[in-house]
Amino acid sequence: MDTRRFFLNPIPAALLVMFLAVSPCLGTQQEPKAPMAGAEGPSVHTVSMMQAAVLPPEKDPDYWYEKAALAATYGADRYAVRYFEKVLSLDPNRSDAWFEMGVSYGELRWFDKAVEAIDRAISMRPDSGLYYYGRGRVYLMLGAEGQAMADFERAAELGNEDAREYLLRPQP
Repeated sequence: MDTRRFFLNPIPAALLVMFLAVSPCLGTQQEPKAPMAGAEGPSVHTVSMMQAAVLPPEKDPDYWYEKAALAATYGADRYAVRYFEKVLSLDPNRSDAWFEMGVSYGELRWFDKAVEAIDRAISMRPDSGLYYYGRGRVYLMLGAEGQAMADFERAAELGNEDAREYLLRPQP
């Protein structure tokens, strides 16, 4: 293994830090610490992180999600959509990926696809004010003001501050 590649990539380094946090005695002469009373082993999150460490990047939905989010941040929404599609091919139940893909479709002005993707996200997490607010923004760009206002109202009910601010501003 080329160690230069390992240390240039922050993900393996972060995994090493996480692994050392789970097993603090590694790399030292100390005895392993006894588990706390009632402890039943590593948490579910730690186990899933350790399992994810085994996945090669091309099969890791988190890898593709981060790549998609970065592409969207820099306005490369066509690439972002492709990467979000890859995430969803590996894990179709990620509401965050459906939502963010919908936002990228909206940026590309592919409004029907945007609404469809955000609808999928809402069906998975109907309690997310952010998702309703995002769909409302797409409806505004479509010129469907009634649907947009209904989504903004629902988002505000669910605690979304952006929706509340939008509803409070003077309407023309």
